[in-house]
Amino acid sequence: MMNNWSGQILNMKKDALENKLEDIAHVMLSGDLTFAGGGGVGDDEFGAVLFFFYYSRFKQSEAALDAGVELVSGIFDRVNLQLEEGNIWVSSSYLNSVGWLLEHLEQNDFLEIDTNEVFSLLDEFVFQRMMADIAEENYDLVAGALGKALYFLARLPKQPEVARYLAELVDGLARISQTVPGRGIAWRHKIQDEEGNDVYVGNLGLAHGIPGIAFFLARCVNLGIAAEKARPLIEGAVQYIFSHQQDRKKFLSHFPQWIVGDSYASESRLAWCYGDLGVGSALLQTARFMNQSQWHERALDILSDTALRFDLYKNAVQDAGLCHGTAGIGHMFNRLFRYTGHEDFKTAARYWFEKTIEMSSFPDGIAGYKAFKGKGEWQGKLDLFLGVTGIGLAIMSALGDLEPAWDEILLLS
Repeated sequence: MMNNWSGQILNMKKDALENKLEDIAHVMLSGDLTFAGGGGVGDDEFGAVLFFFYYSRFKQSEAALDAGVELVSGIFDRVNLQLEEGNIWVSSSYLNSVGWLLEHLEQNDFLEIDTNEVFSLLDEFVFQRMMADIAEENYDLVAGALGKALYFLARLPKQPEVARYLAELVDGLARISQTVPGRGIAWRHKIQDEEGNDVYVGNLGLAHGIPGIAFFLARCVNLGIAAEKARPLIEGAVQYIFSHQQDRKKFLSHFPQWIVGDSYASESRLAWCYGDLGVGSALLQTARFMNQSQWHERALDILSDTALRFDLYKNAVQDAGLCHGTAGIGHMFNRLFRYTGHEDFKTAARYWFEKTIEMSSFPDGIAGYKAFKGKGEWQGKLDLFLGVTGIGLAIMSALGDLEPAWDEILLLS
């Protein structure tokens, strides 16, 4: 069941948000859209399923419930066809994202599914792919081992035996970790420079980097999984992150985006994917799981400072999506206010949701929204991370008493 989520507490005018949510729902339910699937966590279909089921409960909408059920039925048909044809390599993260989605719907009483029967073969397959990712040092949350770990964390209440898979991942993360003298423990992340050459960095983004590892390991400790091996890794990871904290009198952000040797990009955006908001949120959750009051206070200080950053241009905020846009920022501050009760977080959440309404300015957009592609290009998007399904889910969480348990996929709950 959902935990209690105590109503609309942001004290902002509701009409604009409610009207925008209705605009999004109208477009989503119009029958004019095609929701592309098969791309893994956050694709159009994934986002639409979450939107339809949450909206169906939020508004008691039978039409949204029917649309969600229809999409889930289509997912089952596609997966069964792929299995019959032996073609299950559609995406490195597709099947585990489907698994997480169905477990989430079942455990939050949106659907009745015997997931143990449905996933009797999937667990071992996802485990093998997860360990193959780790062998290639691909620990990425969105498309790597940590994304598959979310599937097993979702499965754990229904199938406690999958704890051994999570313990194996902890072992794998220990094997590929690197001790950085004077800094702590890190994991390298491969990017490409402007010339297309591979470069290994210490990634400080929540979506693709070390803060996500710290969060995962701390959750394992909290669950009693491989705790003895995980604890020193967490301590080393948190030390590594804090060791790169910058002087905010000199820099825009507390943390760089990533580190290359002894040099690093000195500033990062305000977003879930990269920057102080994502890093601070991961550190706060890690501290909570580990019962570490000092980490908690340091993370809270960083986040409180981040709540005062309102300049869109300086913070590289271009659009409204969850990943690096206004709705995602607003949703994270809404979460932080619910966790802490700090008024600065409520003020920040109100500001960013107001900006979310302003972002719906494209006559040819989806409910007025487009995602910024770069170089002056914009595109209407439906997916969870960049598109209107994520924006709609964030607005629902700001308006009502339906807890956004879906944000577990973002490591926010």
